[in-house]
Amino acid sequence: MMFIEIYLPAGRFDTGTRTRIVERVATGLVPSGGAPEVVLDGARAMTQVVVHEPVAWQVGDSSAPPFVVRLTLPASVKPAEASGYYIPRITGLLAEFADDPGLLHREPHAWVRIVGLDEGAIGALGRPLSSTDLTRMITAGYRNSGGPAQDGVDPVCGMRVDPATATLTHEHAGRTYAFCAPVCREVFLEELAAAG
Repeated sequence: MMFIEIYLPAGRFDTGTRTRIVERVATGLVPSGGAPEVVLDGARAMTQVVVHEPVAWQVGDSSAPPFVVRLTLPASVKPAEASGYYIPRITGLLAEFADDPGLLHREPHAWVRIVGLDEGAIGALGRPLSSTDLTRMITAGYRNSGGPAQDGVDPVCGMRVDPATATLTHEHAGRTYAFCAPVCREVFLEELAAAG
């Protein structure tokens, strides 16, 4: 689950352009490929993008930059690790809406701040949700598809994982399962414990 807030100077973009910015960022941060499309659809369904136009906004002695973005991520995603993907990706998506697309890479006209939430600091369904709860929600379509577990495929999210080099594994019933991320392994272990 991602919550993305984009701050734009008041009046800088018309309503249609603001809507296109929201749509482009929402779809562009969860691109196709990597995971099965049903998992990506689950991630897109939990990606929220909001545009703000503050009434007043000052930066030092000058007016506001064209874009400031705050990306809030759940506890299972570490901001410092995620920044190498999200900052260039968001900057590139926003550059599509700048008069001079290269400006955002030459001057600090797009600031991106990534904020990580503590475990349980996201809530829905009337209760706090853990990272494993969120992962279950995102991957439900894949996990409920009923397909047999395959070697080299994370059983929770369907990502390809090389079993020979996987650092996250678990032995169960004579089989080794490999995982793409700690949270997927955690979901798997919690569901084994619940079934056992």
